[in-house]
Amino acid sequence: MTDQQQVELHIPSIQPGVDLVGILHRRPSASPGKRRIALILHGLLAHKNQCYHRALAESLPIDSYRFDFRGNGDSKGDWAMGTMDNDVEDLASVVRYLYQQKGYAVDLIVAHSRGTMVSWMYLSRGEQALLRDGGFAHLPNLVVVSGRWAMEGMLKTYARFQQGFDKEGFYRWHVTVAGKKREYIVWPKDLEMMSGVKTPQPYVEKLSTNTDVLVVHGTADRTVPPQDAQEFIRVLEANQSRRKGSHRLEMVDGADHMYRGKTEAVVGLVCKWYADKSGGLGNGGGDATKATSTSRL
Repeated sequence: MTDQQQVELHIPSIQPGVDLVGILHRRPSASPGKRRIALILHGLLAHKNQCYHRALAESLPIDSYRFDFRGNGDSKGDWAMGTMDNDVEDLASVVRYLYQQKGYAVDLIVAHSRGTMVSWMYLSRGEQALLRDGGFAHLPNLVVVSGRWAMEGMLKTYARFQQGFDKEGFYRWHVTVAGKKREYIVWPKDLEMMSGVKTPQPYVEKLSTNTDVLVVHGTADRTVPPQDAQEFIRVLEANQSRRKGSHRLEMVDGADHMYRGKTEAVVGLVCKWYADKSGGLGNGGGDATKATSTSRL
């Protein structure tokens, strides 16, 4: 990577004394003039280098920043499963810092799983909030990867937590993240709060019609049903104000929720779509021919 540089960048969150830890991936020759940047967001109990994130940063034709949300990966602070408000505020903090301190304009957000809901929620805040944070009235490009639509499916998955609730009043969730064993505490109120969000439809409906959207999903995803991807397209299509070609669905044949063995395919799809939307900026990366594509306009 002679023309690329990765720098660890800590961005203050709104939680006192807590920094968001991320990797600023620089491509010195990528964006002459306007400094465009892509944000790469991870999902639940994940981190900045999981899935395709590192490979995508290396393949995008513009600078990127991938970071750990509060309480995840290398970022300290409070982790909360039930509310995504912390994550939304973290995203806002990142957008503000990159704009005010580094002079970046966010041109693209690529979000995975839970990160997709965070993106929809943040972007639904409206033009004034986005202008205040990042100097843009709308996000030009959004990629939704393995996003969940029907939230009740997730609640059924977490029914196993009840045993811990009955025994201790909470559930001890033991997982390995980035090679480290961790314990996360899930409270009954977490599931209650999550049950209040049926689908992301209210947020999707508020998305600016000037934001182009790519929905990506694996056909072998057992965590989030592949049919959920169709729902995002359905709601976007229902908005008659959207431009032709402003939203698209791509199914990655044989890919699971984490795109194991399919990294090149998903990276290729994202980079090709972004290059098309940004006037052919850069060549992108990966091999899009390894994915089965289904498009809806």
